[in-house]
Amino acid sequence: MNRKKTDIRITIGILVAVIAAMVYLAVVENQVEVVEGDIRISGIYGTVIEKEDIVQVALVEELPRIQRRVNGASYFGVKKGVYRMEGIERARLLIHSGNGPYLRIDSDDQVVFINYRESQKTMDAYNEVLSGTGL
Repeated sequence: MNRKKTDIRITIGILVAVIAAMVYLAVVENQVEVVEGDIRISGIYGTVIEKEDIVQVALVEELPRIQRRVNGASYFGVKKGVYRMEGIERARLLIHSGNGPYLRIDSDDQVVFINYRESQKTMDAYNEVLSGTGL
């Protein structure tokens, strides 16, 4: 009987640790940097977009309407993962605020939207991408 209680406690502890890690990873803001013209987005659901694949970089005030989440997480106002959006079959969202601006990066094979809790940080990421890629 005592062994069974210990096993239950260990299982609950592991479950709590896994959930806490998932929440932490989803809430931590992704970082954007440009290395040799390629855009590198760190963190969970991050990606690398090669310079030659970039079609457009824009700062937009509104997101297209989200139709459904394909893969990812959505809680505490954070949306991270792959979503189907109006007019876009699959978009990677790394959203930390429901308010614009949003950095939009279109490449040959994906569309990425990024924003931060502080709008100035989003504008700084936009400027870094523009200057680092020469667009």
